[in-house]
Amino acid sequence: TKIKRMETYLNGDVNVLRQLTNQLDKLILGVHARITNMAMQLLSTGKIESNGNGLPYKTKFPIPTSNFKTAGATAWSDPDALIFDDMINIEDYVINTLGYTGPKEWIVDRTTMNYILKNKQVQSMVAPIIIASGIATAPTTLITESQLNAFLLEWKQVSPIRVIDSKQREASLGSVATVNGWAESIAVLKPAGLAGVVKYSMLEELDAVSNESNILVGYVEDGKIGIKRKFSVDKEVWSTSVLAAAVPALTEWNYHIIVDTSETES
Repeated sequence: TKIKRMETYLNGDVNVLRQLTNQLDKLILGVHARITNMAMQLLSTGKIESNGNGLPYKTKFPIPTSNFKTAGATAWSDPDALIFDDMINIEDYVINTLGYTGPKEWIVDRTTMNYILKNKQVQSMVAPIIIASGIATAPTTLITESQLNAFLLEWKQVSPIRVIDSKQREASLGSVATVNGWAESIAVLKPAGLAGVVKYSMLEELDAVSNESNILVGYVEDGKIGIKRKFSVDKEVWSTSVLAAAVPALTEWNYHIIVDTSETES
């Protein structure tokens, strides 16, 4: 039959098999990129809006309205902003109002970290320390991320600041697109460690067609990701799709603080 002939071609041609494997790897990485993109949205906005494969999906976590903060009197993009003061005030809110006294961390994107490193208040406090330790020579306004966090570790007034890779590369068989799930100008203060989990559900679509004669179904990563190979008898062509039913979920949402650093107190 045509199906058996196509299977024979695949099984006997190393180059075809290698190409198929490379395509599957690309598609599986695309699934991970889509999940990461949703996680970036969730961390930085408290909600997810996705349109995977044309299927719109929206969800919003019950982060308290009071956990959405702004910068103080000045946006953080302004070198004169009192960024450390803003951070201390927000951390005090978490401790004194929310009652969370465990270790915390800030998460920012690269643009916001650059604002912090070039901030006058930050430089005025960090530069003397790194000069005194011999790491830099006077005068200096060049502060690195590692120097900043070394200072914060000793100072203990502001939690460590971590830069997140906010861009993901979503791949299909024909193209690769760079997407950014992290909301612009957002800084997040959260309990240190993992912010949540990824929830997976059964791939009922694959189970429903697994017994059809022209469809091959397989699973990878402990069944979390499914692969469907469908043969078109008329065109003698195999089509491949990779599927996952997954959504990130926050587990520390009541202590999750989202700061819009471009907005100021009214």
